[in-house]
Amino acid sequence: MTWKVPTKLSWNFKKADWSRFTNLLNNELHTSPLNFIQHLDKLCTDITNIMIRCANKTNLRGKTKHYRVFWSKHLEKQKRKMDALRNTADQTGRTSDQTGRTEDVQAWRQLS
Repeated sequence: MTWKVPTKLSWNFKKADWSRFTNLLNNELHTSPLNFIQHLDKLCTDITNIMIRCANKTNLRGKTKHYRVFWSKHLEKQKRKMDALRNTADQTGRTSDQTGRTEDVQAWRQLS
């Protein structure tokens, strides 16, 4: 079964117009009503939003390629089970706990 992840957009910084970005950012920071008395998190969010707006206007966006996702919920469940069995075997020192672990490891390897 092939699992596809939705295509994500990424920033293409090589083709960015940095002089335009700098000018636009300076204009936005000077003209926007930033209140330096407000809470620091709110101020940081406002400045970040201004930077992202300027970057969206000047930087090109490119698509990342689709890739096949090999990790599934079933593998995640198997890995948790394997880790729990490993911890139990390590804590108790009994090899009988490891027989269940080797079966789970083999099942996990067959799926991946």
